[in-house]
Amino acid sequence: MKRAILIVGILVLAAALAGGVWWYAKDHVRISRADIQHTVASKAGGQRADCLQRDSNAAHWLCAVTGDGTPRCLRAHVRPWGAVELHQGYRKCAEDASLGRYFTSHG
Repeated sequence: MKRAILIVGILVLAAALAGGVWWYAKDHVRISRADIQHTVASKAGGQRADCLQRDSNAAHWLCAVTGDGTPRCLRAHVRPWGAVELHQGYRKCAEDASLGRYFTSHG
């Protein structure tokens, strides 16, 4: 009986912890605009990145990276623990009203 109570207690504690982590990650602003722009420019090897936040908790960004050569469009995903992953944005930047200016003359 004591063992069953202990197991149920551990499961309830684990569920509460997982729910708390999810709630924090969902609503917590993960990174500032200045920080993501610096990180994206550094990781992409560009001189500058202009990024737009795509959701309320700053987990998804769309960035135009400029420097030598043709500008590149990258999507940045910020994990709850702060890791930043970059993915090709393809034509998403060109279609955006703010970032499209970087891509108008670059087909």
